[in-house]
Amino acid sequence: MVRSTGANDPNLKRYVGLDDRLLGKNQYNNHWNHRGWQAGGDMNNTHISFEICEDNLNDKTYFNKVYKEAVGLAAYLCKQYKLTEKKIIGHYEGYQK
Repeated sequence: MVRSTGANDPNLKRYVGLDDRLLGKNQYNNHWNHRGWQAGGDMNNTHISFEICEDNLNDKTYFNKVYKEAVGLAAYLCKQYKLTEKKIIGHYEGYQK
């Protein structure tokens, strides 16, 4: 399940817990580094998810870069787990299920 953060915050430190001295410290301590919380109920137990960190939605170069990364990660996961592209869903489709 591909998700959008829905926030103007392209900084990874906002979404990870440990300060690895590269990304920085999450000052809000509201990270979820373990079990996915991409959907309600059982889908959290059955789906892999990743977030696309957004910016202010006005930077075309940034968008193209994160989009390319998301496509690459999705393709890698499909290969790794023998999935087809039909298994890739967004948050909205997950909500519908």
